[in-house]
Amino acid sequence: MSFIRNVVAWMIIIITVLLPLKFGTLAGLPEVSSYYPPDGFSWMIITWPAISFPMVSGGLLLLALAVFPVRFQNSRVAFTVTTLWLLVAFVSITGAVNASTVDYVIVYVVHIFGFAAFGAATWLMLSNLPEFKRVLLWSIVIGAVLTAVFGIEQMFSGFEETRKFVENQEQLYMSSVSGDLKSRVWDNRVFSTFASCNSLAGYMLLTMPLCFFLCWQLCGRIEPSKITRSVFMPLLALLMGMVFFATVSRGAFLMLVLACVIFIMIFPVRKSIRIAVFVLVPSVIIVGALYIAFAGRGFNSMLVRFDYVYTSFLMFLSHPWLGTGWGDFFHDHMLLKLTVSREAPHTAHNILMDFLGQSGIAGFAACLAAIVYPFIKIAGKIYNTARNSLFTSLDSYVIYGLIAYFIHSLMDVNLQIPASMATALALMVTMTVPDEKTQPPNDRKKSSSTLAVNLFAAAAMLFAGLVALCGGFHLLKADYAFSRLSDLCSPQGKTREEYFSVTPEQVKRELVNCVEIRPYSPFPWAAAADFMLSRGYSDIAEDFYNKARELSPQRSFIYFRLYILQKALGREAEAQQNLEMARKLFPHNSDYRQDKQLKDPAPGPLKD
Repeated sequence: MSFIRNVVAWMIIIITVLLPLKFGTLAGLPEVSSYYPPDGFSWMIITWPAISFPMVSGGLLLLALAVFPVRFQNSRVAFTVTTLWLLVAFVSITGAVNASTVDYVIVYVVHIFGFAAFGAATWLMLSNLPEFKRVLLWSIVIGAVLTAVFGIEQMFSGFEETRKFVENQEQLYMSSVSGDLKSRVWDNRVFSTFASCNSLAGYMLLTMPLCFFLCWQLCGRIEPSKITRSVFMPLLALLMGMVFFATVSRGAFLMLVLACVIFIMIFPVRKSIRIAVFVLVPSVIIVGALYIAFAGRGFNSMLVRFDYVYTSFLMFLSHPWLGTGWGDFFHDHMLLKLTVSREAPHTAHNILMDFLGQSGIAGFAACLAAIVYPFIKIAGKIYNTARNSLFTSLDSYVIYGLIAYFIHSLMDVNLQIPASMATALALMVTMTVPDEKTQPPNDRKKSSSTLAVNLFAAAAMLFAGLVALCGGFHLLKADYAFSRLSDLCSPQGKTREEYFSVTPEQVKRELVNCVEIRPYSPFPWAAAADFMLSRGYSDIAEDFYNKARELSPQRSFIYFRLYILQKALGREAEAQQNLEMARKLFPHNSDYRQDKQLKDPAPGPLKD
């Protein structure tokens, strides 16, 4: 059994290393299919679909439950941390009640159960094998350093190779890449293995302090330690610093500074340090603001974050107990936002407001408690054991990273990134587990209540593991089928002859497969309808659009597609009704304010 436990523990360690390398993609976008390469070697070098993470973490939790006993008395604080995040997952189910599109509910709930399951698996391992604490921390460091190395590679060669590939594809297939993708390819902001540069910056905020501390300690053990540190620590700082600044994430820079201010306000530091921080921080913020205003990208994207919070608060007021439902921020924000633009984000870019607006007050309270409780306990530990060694304590560096990461999560989409959320949970659990195995107290009076708590916790973890594993497998299977349909319907990567060799019968067969796996989703119907419309099969396209509308009645683009189709057929009255509905659902979309008609349908899916 000892050997089997070690095997499971090393499986958790390996997945922890792989988190930023494979799971830095974005969850919560069921309308976009993932990429599935045909050969095994490609799977080794690409990032994996975010929806595959719950299946992995759920499997790890079930294995951990099979080999590690559930004994909360071994590590009560870490057990509470784990329980709170499991509570977040269970409470997230309330976001299903008022949701207008079931697709989003399943994706979000399974995703949240996924990272909660990883935290539970970490707790089971460390509460029984506390000697693996250091190994787990080093696994996080290894993953972070490898991510930074890939970021450096992207800076010096990756961008140029990608641009040449895109240009060759455009020439080969005589088609242009979409504007959004092209602008990203021609942007030099580093994102390494993550979905975006901002997500990478958030992950680095979380892990950089830990990397510096552990590497400083390691260099101190290699004689002569002064020379070792003087050589390797600047190299590490250069590596991590170059990648972090190359993300050009204004929010991440600000959070790094604010975390410093919060840290010195919470913990006792020398007066000289406190004065220096309060003098330097305003100067840094002013200089940064001037750069952004006159030489950078401006403040627009930062200002709209407040609009997201405003929308979420109005959503909460309309449904305070259960929220408006997962995925409905996308629909509600188009109606409620103050800024006049076509932008239609899927989330509030704020972990707390995402729960408040879409799952109600219970989801908000559970998420807030799950974030704040570990901070209180780790801070208390620092006060009790490391007050006189604040800058030489591991806890200080970890809590600094956690502070920076979670305030960054109040202005970005970190909730949707499995890599960073799972790493944050692993750090919270690790820093609250005792360094040595605690022996359960021998108290017969408490034995029955203790057993009941352990059994209840085991049952909750078992349920969470099954939801993550089975739900993740279902999502992965559904996404693979949808990717086959999307590839078939899209002209991208095909010559004109290859695209027009695709028959409606082939599309219908793939659509049937998608619907059998994912009958609640409007997006396969919409993709197939776009294909049929581009080929001139108006009756079939209209039928498919109506199916999609039934499954997602708040989706404005479906009404606009119907308007285009009916306008081309001369059915003016019906077309106008659908156009008015599209305008009602998304009043700031400039396309919907124009009187368009489909004269010569271009092949492939239409764009909003």
